[in-house]
Amino acid sequence: MLSKLIESWLDNASEKSYQPAFCQMLISRGYTVIHSTRHCPIEYGKDVLAIAKDGVPCAFQLKGNPGGSLSLSQFREIRPQLDELVNQHIAHPSISKDVPHRCYLVTNGRIEEEVTLAISQSNDTNARDGYPHRKLETIAREQLLGWALELESDFWPSELTELRTLLEILTHHGDELFPVEKLHKLLEPLFKMTPGEGEKVGDAEFSRRLSSAALLTAVALKPFSGCANHFAVVSAWVIFSVYAIGFATKYKKRAELVTPSLNLAEEAIRDNLSMLLNEAHQRGGKYREGNGIADFPVYAWRHTLLIGLASLYWLECERTGFWPKPEQKVEVEAILPEDQTKMSLWGEGAVPQFLFHNWHLRKQNSGTGDNQVITLAKEVMSRPLFCVYYQVEEVIRHKLSETFEAFRPTITQKFGDKASVSYFSATMMAHLAQRSLKEACQDLWRRYSKMTSLTFIPKEFWMYCLWHSEEGDNHSLIPPETGQWVDLVVTSQEEIQTAVPPLLAQRPLLLALWCLLAPHRATTSVICHLYNAYSATDKSKTKAA
Repeated sequence: MLSKLIESWLDNASEKSYQPAFCQMLISRGYTVIHSTRHCPIEYGKDVLAIAKDGVPCAFQLKGNPGGSLSLSQFREIRPQLDELVNQHIAHPSISKDVPHRCYLVTNGRIEEEVTLAISQSNDTNARDGYPHRKLETIAREQLLGWALELESDFWPSELTELRTLLEILTHHGDELFPVEKLHKLLEPLFKMTPGEGEKVGDAEFSRRLSSAALLTAVALKPFSGCANHFAVVSAWVIFSVYAIGFATKYKKRAELVTPSLNLAEEAIRDNLSMLLNEAHQRGGKYREGNGIADFPVYAWRHTLLIGLASLYWLECERTGFWPKPEQKVEVEAILPEDQTKMSLWGEGAVPQFLFHNWHLRKQNSGTGDNQVITLAKEVMSRPLFCVYYQVEEVIRHKLSETFEAFRPTITQKFGDKASVSYFSATMMAHLAQRSLKEACQDLWRRYSKMTSLTFIPKEFWMYCLWHSEEGDNHSLIPPETGQWVDLVVTSQEEIQTAVPPLLAQRPLLLALWCLLAPHRATTSVICHLYNAYSATDKSKTKAA
């Protein structure tokens, strides 16, 4: 059954969708992946660059032939690329130009005999001309399938419930949100992160489990990649990355064992975010999906999510100083509004999206954004919002049940006239202090002191990386009627290392996306850490307070 699922995935995968899994398979076979193209102007002329176990540089050109064959006519079309692959040095700072490299043409389809003959003749010609090292090798469907099945054999879902979960993911249409809870059920046992798992994991087993999980993630994405559902692809690779960090943290593995896989997953995340925003720009502000009448319950949420993702992408590109193409910054800024009036605060789960947009406003135009963040804090402490643990789909179903009598309410949360508990009230107060908004804190304190601020602290350090943790403590805080400004400032300066594994704290994009997908993990120290990472110019101001 599992072999058939992998075969089906490989026969339906496009070049972009099987590239991350291919890179993970290279890692499992002892290669060191140096570069995996993000499909932008800087591609070094090859899709994947790696160093083999014997130290020889390798360049791979990937082609997608799902369910088919690489024909002679197709080969002739890409011949100039392949000639460049074989005859030109690899232009990458980590690879010496003095060392001859190996060249591979990779396809997830079969290679027709005429193509094989043409490649053989070209290799023979180079050898006769005195360049025997200028040789093009091929990796086709059967070899890729063999590599994938090697990873599947030991660690993939074997229990009936796990296999059923994988099949449920694969039966999705692909145009909806990625089922994060289901991927959690698959990755938790594969990474030996279930309660009670405590035996040691050797480095070799750790690496194989990591590569197996990456392949499992790629297979689970089959229906979503087929629909070009970029946010679903982002979601899945974020979950894989965060769980991989939790896996490494739990078993105390060296960072270099997991870093290559994280780098590849993050490249896939950036690539899909870029493609999502390119599509949004091309739509010119028209984000409706399908029938407009049927789309109204989700339009505001989708628009808010887009703004949150675009803001985060803008912040990340500014932080790293790298935009895939020069004009993309202008295109992304055209998507982002100057205020938050059209965004939907559908529940506490939307708070990170509002904060990312606010940070974009603050960084793009220093001195702005303070009024919006104060308004957001007031909303959190005044409006009864759906709890942080409710996903947007649950909220939408509940609201529809109130509109149509035939529907039954799906959420039992009861609302009064004002908010009484919140998972973000203390975080918002600390964030206001972090930005030296003392008067706003004074104005809000009366309301804040009448609320219960909730936080869940996982039992173990690594459990922060789980979507759902069964072990931990619920902390409740009822602030005093009067408070000290210095205490708020100290809270905003708490070190994140006490709450989040360092491997995750060092990757702001992953951590921010984890907060967007799992807002119950967006604790006070995490939000303040992310703000510092993306708004470094405000650090001196915070310390001075």
